Amino acid sequence: MTKKILVGLLTVGVVVSGVAVMSAFEAHVINVTAHIENALSVDPQEIDFGVVFPQEYVEKQFTVKLSDSFCEQDRAHDVYYKIVQKPKPLPNDEFLYKDVVGNAVLNPWYTFINPTPADGSDYSILGGVLTITAAPYDDLFGLPDSPPGHNYTAPRMLTGVTGDFTIETKVTAIPTQDYQGAGLLVYGSDGNLIRLELVNFGWFDRNIYMESQENYVKVAKRWTGGEAPNIPTEVYLRITRTADQFNGYYSTDGTTWTEVPYAEGENPIVNESIGDRPQAGVAVTANGNTTGMFSAEFEYFKGGVYKDLCRFLSKLPKEEEDGDEGVLSYYVDGDLDYCRNPGPHIAFGHLEKTSDEEDGWTVDLKVPPVEGYVGQDWPESCADYTVPHDSLTYGCDLWIEVTELSYWQCSDGIDNDQDQLIDEHDPGCHSDGNASNPASYVPNDDNETDD
Repeated sequence: MTKKILVGLLTVGVVVSGVAVMSAFEAHVINVTAHIENALSVDPQEIDFGVVFPQEYVEKQFTVKLSDSFCEQDRAHDVYYKIVQKPKPLPNDEFLYKDVVGNAVLNPWYTFINPTPADGSDYSILGGVLTITAAPYDDLFGLPDSPPGHNYTAPRMLTGVTGDFTIETKVTAIPTQDYQGAGLLVYGSDGNLIRLELVNFGWFDRNIYMESQENYVKVAKRWTGGEAPNIPTEVYLRITRTADQFNGYYSTDGTTWTEVPYAEGENPIVNESIGDRPQAGVAVTANGNTTGMFSAEFEYFKGGVYKDLCRFLSKLPKEEEDGDEGVLSYYVDGDLDYCRNPGPHIAFGHLEKTSDEEDGWTVDLKVPPVEGYVGQDWPESCADYTVPHDSLTYGCDLWIEVTELSYWQCSDGIDNDQDQLIDEHDPGCHSDGNASNPASYVPNDDNETDD
């Protein structure tokens, strides 16, 4: 029958230029809506330990409870969730920051690295726009002890990144000599990096160039080449990282993005040498083939994160209830203090209507010492548990993520009693045993049998 109806419908099509067009003579509209609310409520939304000092112990509490809307509905009864740590994004993408007395200073999240300041390379910030100037021989390539013009002295402005990330900037530059370039940099160490630049290649004039280095070797290259010659002097650049794979993109308007085409070497670009917590930011390069100073402007940088606080936090439930599982502290305080790897930093919780509608959690922080200022009483097993800088705010985001909802048998969409009838269509889900009576349907009945 279906086939006959289909053929019948096709015969009333109007053929226009060889294409069958369907005509509609009657229409009905079904309005579809859904009111979406969260199953959980979390309080507070922010935890601030304030100013803390090395080897100090501090703790804060937060609660996770079933939301009012979840408690009012009658289909689901259990919520399973997990607490996951993720890097905390920087609060803004500006290079300038106003200190406590209102002076405009370099945003404390950034560090300007200038290995050869004597050659005149430097930076300035005017109107929120960062300008970096490089001198000839300020490069990002070469082997140790290689001749001038191949080194890692390019001036750069960097901040921390970790995990999977997307970084982005807007660069304005006019590279007129071969290998003058400006753009994004992901830096693990000298010889282990990813660079994405607006660069001059001579034979193609301005170009978008991406390069991956591992152990001082260029293992992959991408560039626009003849496919997109004469890139504008103002361009947006973006690098994404997923695990150890990196992709580069460019845009002329900040809205439509194009991936940089493959040229040679690895494809896709996989770099395992950069590490889990590299630095990232913007850089300006001027290979030894150039003469004179070269400058580029950067309007912003997106994608930076706070210095890592996550690995120093524990998350413990106030009461060990069914389904609640915390994460212990890295630091064990006892007769013989020591540090341990607490394993995956993921805690698990379980809430149930009527019997367990709220969980209390404690987040504690054993403050680690600053590198270079580690006291003799800090256990040897804790040597890797330090922070790199003094007088800096560290951060971490705790994500409370729902992993599963459990439903009453009469609302779960499953034929639990194997009678070929489900939920409101099953007599066992009706108070009078009559599946034809909508008024007797009991959605929060947890027994679908007719008993």
